[in-house]
Amino acid sequence: MPLNYDVKKLFRVTLNPMRGENVLFLNDRPLDPSKVTADHKARDEMVQVWMAAMVELAKERKFTVEPVLYYEVTSKDAAGWKGKAEQDGKPVALEAKLDALTAKDIVLPVTAESITFELMRRQAAGQAFRVASAPGVRIDQKGFEADFSKIPIRFKALAERIQAADGVEVRFKGKDLQKTYKLFIDLRGVRYKYFENGHCHDPGRLINLPSGCANCIPYRGEAGDPRGKSLTKGHAPVVKDGKTALFTFKNGAVTDIAGDEAMVAEFKKAVFDPAAPDMKFLGKLGIGVNEACEYKEPHVEKEKAIGIHWGMGNAKKFFTVYAKENPVHVDLVFVYPDGTKETVMRDSKFAAKALGPAFKL
Repeated sequence: MPLNYDVKKLFRVTLNPMRGENVLFLNDRPLDPSKVTADHKARDEMVQVWMAAMVELAKERKFTVEPVLYYEVTSKDAAGWKGKAEQDGKPVALEAKLDALTAKDIVLPVTAESITFELMRRQAAGQAFRVASAPGVRIDQKGFEADFSKIPIRFKALAERIQAADGVEVRFKGKDLQKTYKLFIDLRGVRYKYFENGHCHDPGRLINLPSGCANCIPYRGEAGDPRGKSLTKGHAPVVKDGKTALFTFKNGAVTDIAGDEAMVAEFKKAVFDPAAPDMKFLGKLGIGVNEACEYKEPHVEKEKAIGIHWGMGNAKKFFTVYAKENPVHVDLVFVYPDGTKETVMRDSKFAAKALGPAFKL
């Protein structure tokens, strides 16, 4: 199919592979042909198109591209995933292949099920390969059409504000809401969490494709921490199909959920799960900076759309993304230690006057 983006340019800007480096595509197409579905075939076709572009770029820049590694996961032990694989039609030991990755390797998993955290675990253990992961995406995702030269500029501007601010005030507005709701999120001592800035040029780096999101983990209040209790408090509405659920926060955690009965039951089951007590805490604030991403699944695309999202607990479970297509729009106001405030978003659109020309969309 004709694409609205240049695949080679995407790789040049986001990955910048150079002489002496090595590229490896991963794909979780079943090794048994009888188990291959139309979805697997579509993603495999995407791998072939992307790989052909990478091979062309490799000829220009003198790096290597391996045959695609097709794999199946057989178990997900906490110490590492296990599975079987094949490359160039020959059996390969999956764990040994992943164990052998080094700083010269660039890994591109184009998969139905994300393998991102297994690769992150290996990076944290000292393997310095870099990763551009594309879980659940299709070749025609709109997010690939972004100007990836501007995404790092936007990320940097917001990451600096996240680190400088004591907190951020989110104002939720919309015709389906009874009033404007406000949620203050405590950012004291907080840094951005994942360097999701569209550039994966250095050993040990990881991004998702499509990329572009400034993320942080709000302060939740830790025993013995001099910051004391979390100051995160207020209300955050979630609207779906004209129905509303309203989350109430205090001291960094959800204390109540009210609204549509079915939505409330679903959300309470997730948030107040006795087996996951961390789920009641606000676990993530994300600000999307990819101007091409659409407000639709998969989440890896939706969360990068211009707007914000928040997640609960260590698992970062998301209930909605407040992009421009959402019936609820947000204003985003950073609050600094000296008491000054800076509005960086109005009605889920960036305030370019405050943030700079890279935010003129």
